[in-house]
Amino acid sequence: MLGWSFGGLVAHEMAVRLQEEGQEVSSLVLMDSFPPAGAGPAGGEADEDVLRQALFASLGHRPDAADPDGPFALLVERGLAAMVRVFAHHGALQDGFELRTFEGDVLLFEATEGKAAGAPGADAWRPYGTGRIDVTPVQGEHGELTRPDRLAHIGPVLADRLAGGRRTPARG
Repeated sequence: MLGWSFGGLVAHEMAVRLQEEGQEVSSLVLMDSFPPAGAGPAGGEADEDVLRQALFASLGHRPDAADPDGPFALLVERGLAAMVRVFAHHGALQDGFELRTFEGDVLLFEATEGKAAGAPGADAWRPYGTGRIDVTPVQGEHGELTRPDRLAHIGPVLADRLAGGRRTPARG
């Protein structure tokens, strides 16, 4: 089970539910995903411009990424507005969500740059898992983790884990 950002919370919950149903979950992999600590950047009644900026930042783009030559140029305004609504909805979903305990080890790929002061780290997962938390730092910001050069770093570590190895340095 693998999830990035908000998807990490979904992957964690899916893994817990599968275990409750008696299924084996051999790997839980989180890519720069952390338990919610109250309202996130998309929580509450934030202004649409604030949400748009937070969305672009989470995807590794500047807030002016909606310019005609930017990475979202093919989306019409309606498409961007839908992305902002989904981003806000994810924030609302994680507000008040109660994480449960995953029985096993977690592999966490953690972005090394652009962290806000006081941002959670790997230890934030401790109450929600019974095993080790193996951390692999990935150079770059949160939104850059799915870029090809970052995935080239993540891929071999993930392949090793899936093959039963533990090449990743453990923290914790």
